[in-house]
Amino acid sequence: MSTTGRHPATIVVGVDGGDDGLRAVDYAVREAGIRKAELVVAHVIDLSPLLGAPAMMYGADVLKRAGEEAVDAAVRRVRATGFPSDRVRGEVAMGNVGAVLCSMSQEASLVVLGRRDLSGFERLFAGSTCVSVGARAHCPVIVVPPGWAPLDLLTIGVGIDGSARSEPALEWAFEEADARGATLRVIHAWEPHAPFLSDDSEYAEAVSRWALDAELAVAESLAGWQQDYPGVHVERVFKREHPIRALLSESEHLDLLYVGVRGAGGVPGLALGSVARGVLAGASCPVSLVRRGPSSSRRRRREEVGASDRG
Repeated sequence: MSTTGRHPATIVVGVDGGDDGLRAVDYAVREAGIRKAELVVAHVIDLSPLLGAPAMMYGADVLKRAGEEAVDAAVRRVRATGFPSDRVRGEVAMGNVGAVLCSMSQEASLVVLGRRDLSGFERLFAGSTCVSVGARAHCPVIVVPPGWAPLDLLTIGVGIDGSARSEPALEWAFEEADARGATLRVIHAWEPHAPFLSDDSEYAEAVSRWALDAELAVAESLAGWQQDYPGVHVERVFKREHPIRALLSESEHLDLLYVGVRGAGGVPGLALGSVARGVLAGASCPVSLVRRGPSSSRRRRREEVGASDRG
């Protein structure tokens, strides 16, 4: 990602005292080093489970001390890597975890969170914090899965459906690939259904039409971005299967996967969208959830220059 956005020099990483948070810290340290950004290690204390409990105040004190210890341990971990001490600080806050982190994202260029290792039915409800923040954050959110290990970004993926909803994720993916010299793999998945009472020949014809429409939609989506980023090598991947299955399969071969999300709605989990949520729950690589594009993209700068010249 470019470091020329609205708030280019702050990365927020959420910790909870567990391995998931430390994994996110390791990822955030690398990103902050590359971007020359400041790093804010944040722990949020949610007191709502204690409401009405007789020992609420005692419980709050215990939780606060535990939060401070988690942040202190994470900050020490950051400094042990040689990261500049004056560019890292810890913060302990109280409130709803998702709401607080979303508020902090207003002054950040990136939020990094760790994903728990869940399987089976649990994945339907995986990562409530990741879901909530991903659906409402003001900057991209990267969720780091179990098993992640530090590596260079060589292949970046982005899932698109050919609509305007894919533009923010596509924009960030191009910026990242350009900045890192990485290959960008653009993934479009579609799963045609057999028309009612159709024979094999009619279905085959329908599949051919869907395939052609998919190629045209992707070509139209990429045209402008490839002009803006001529140095980015782009691979187009078309998969005839459900988007979640396609993206999860591709994530095994990616270093980072961008997925666009809808704007925040009344229910954070639903606002994230079924595809984004499914990918978030099971991806093998870090997933970047994106609601909006960078405020200083080359395309926007070019449009501003053009408008100035016309004026």
